[in-house]
Amino acid sequence: MKSIYDIRRFNAQLLCRYCGTMADFSDRTQRAQTQVSRLIGKNPTRNIGEQLARHIEHSFCLPEHWLDHQHHRDMESLDNSLKNYLLKQDKHLKLHEFVDQITLAIKYDLIDEVVFTQLEEIVNRLSPSFSYDH
Repeated sequence: MKSIYDIRRFNAQLLCRYCGTMADFSDRTQRAQTQVSRLIGKNPTRNIGEQLARHIEHSFCLPEHWLDHQHHRDMESLDNSLKNYLLKQDKHLKLHEFVDQITLAIKYDLIDEVVFTQLEEIVNRLSPSFSYDH
């Protein structure tokens, strides 16, 4: 049976693969590359503790304790589902940025009739896609 440290390392290695390089993972988690190498490198010498596990999850907008569970049996399967999950998260975060920009534009009275009509058309196009019965 795998220990929680093995599972965390496995999942963190997948997150690193998702980033592309260990340097990118290091940047995203705001940790030194040497620390990352000791945790998930070819010959890891340190375990990912509770506090660091939560920090890594937060860095990737993942739910708390996501790192603690083996989601799939092989790297490719988890890698594919992780990419889909993180792409959705990235879109969700970007949408929040859009809403924040629109809110500021409204606050400073920068939304004219043309922009308002365009926003209204976008919302109307999306509305038929939603089912409110669920």
